[in-house]
Amino acid sequence: MTTEQPTEEKNFYYKIFLAVVAVAVLDIAYLLYRSMSSEISFYFFSLSEKTIFIILSLIAMPINYALIALTTLFIKKTNRNLYISAAVIGITTLFIIHTNTAAANYNYDQEQIIDSMNLEYFKWEENNNAPLGYPIDVYSGGLKLRGGGSVGLSLGTSSGRRGWGSYGAGMTSGRKSLPDSLDITWLSYAEDTFYHINCAIDYERMLHLFQEGYDEKDAGGNIRHETYNTIIVGYAPGGVVVVWVFGSSKQVEVGRYQGQKTTIDQQEIDHLDYPKKLFFQQAYRDDKMNNQHIVPTKVREANKNKPIPYGLWDNYRVKYLWRPVFKQNKFDDSTFSMISARLEMFNGEIEELFDEGLQQKVFTAKAIPDGFNIIWRDKNGEVHSGTVDFDEKTAFEAFNEIYKNDKDGEAELIISVNVPNTFITVMLKSRDKEVSLNNNAKVKVFKTSQKFN
Repeated sequence: MTTEQPTEEKNFYYKIFLAVVAVAVLDIAYLLYRSMSSEISFYFFSLSEKTIFIILSLIAMPINYALIALTTLFIKKTNRNLYISAAVIGITTLFIIHTNTAAANYNYDQEQIIDSMNLEYFKWEENNNAPLGYPIDVYSGGLKLRGGGSVGLSLGTSSGRRGWGSYGAGMTSGRKSLPDSLDITWLSYAEDTFYHINCAIDYERMLHLFQEGYDEKDAGGNIRHETYNTIIVGYAPGGVVVVWVFGSSKQVEVGRYQGQKTTIDQQEIDHLDYPKKLFFQQAYRDDKMNNQHIVPTKVREANKNKPIPYGLWDNYRVKYLWRPVFKQNKFDDSTFSMISARLEMFNGEIEELFDEGLQQKVFTAKAIPDGFNIIWRDKNGEVHSGTVDFDEKTAFEAFNEIYKNDKDGEAELIISVNVPNTFITVMLKSRDKEVSLNNNAKVKVFKTSQKFN
């Protein structure tokens, strides 16, 4: 025997439907009234955010119906309770719409401000760097961002143990505009001197580099287009400041800037808290220079009683026209197959080569190489990796010899692997002269089990 649902209960659920429709009409009316200008792009089309919110309001109708219907399972089915439930749903949806549209409008307004200022946001973090043996600490200041705001550079002692221009750890890594100036005061422990710099930096060059990015290739043979993710500020003796942009496969110098010696007012020192107050205690400064984790004992002993080599880091920046050439033995064995090469220069720049990039036809201006890593496949299909770290004196003497009569001349850096795949020789060769760079170089060659496509 079947029983028909009472007419009164059917009418109640019909009233729920009418209440849901009323909520949707109210939401859509509010959306039509509210000013919204931004759009969201999909694969083949784009819609205004207002249209998307209206569509979502319609999609929400059955959800609202279900919510009110479920509520009536726990309360008495009266018109009063229905109106209260509908009002709660209506107020909640209006609140959600209001807060989301307000956020969307704010983001749109911010984007318009950025566009009007010709700004772009990128995800990057800040780093400090110093030459090995010449540690520094930033006392105050940092990078001033285009459009307002700044990023502080008080990141702890920079020792340079990874080399001039190397990256370290930053504090911020979110999206932000790029810097257009420096305002930094730092302590050079080796000189026992404070420096200050307040100057513009080459924003347009940095912006171009971030926009252009670079390609990199993984072991699977996949090529990805990446951009830089770190801005490094390096501090060398004499107030020299160099700014680089760094990515996993490339590092490029943005510019070189000059700081001036400065003193900190005693009244300011008296009001400092720790740890910055330690910067003005001689014992603390001496401990920094004597800490083998900051200045290795070998480096400290090598620098002992020697003058600071002012100007050295500017010499690192001198560039010559040269290109790398990779081969196996002097007969250039055709079974030798290069996979990739990573070149690191004394000026802190890094370049990673693969595919066509390994066959450079053009001589480009590059600083003197500090070293490199290459990966190749031999005639048996086995993969080898080799690293060469040049002796600084040998490398500079070689380049000075090749270019002494023609600073604008061209040369090839010939990197040759021997037939047993156990050693690498390096020659710098011009039209009429060649010089070896192997003297005192550190050469490591080994097989690798890593697979490359």
